[in-house]
Amino acid sequence: EWDFHRHSGGTVVDGNGAAWNTMMSRVRANLSNNSNYLAAAEHLDVLDFADYMIREESLGAGCEQVATFDRALLEETGFQAPP
Repeated sequence: EWDFHRHSGGTVVDGNGAAWNTMMSRVRANLSNNSNYLAAAEHLDVLDFADYMIREESLGAGCEQVATFDRALLEETGFQAPP
């Protein structure tokens, strides 16, 4: 199950918001607690999320590309293979 939200305003475009609300409550918990981290990871692909956060921060800082060894990410805008 998944929900689609607009970035601004939190309007649910598709779904009912239940999966989103569950995920957000879990990621807002103390993630240094392993049980909380594992519960959050059931709803969020932590590694992919980290990759995209690194990309967004890097591009926001003026980088043109972010190097990655993840072949799947090479198809996404902003990622490239290391030289």
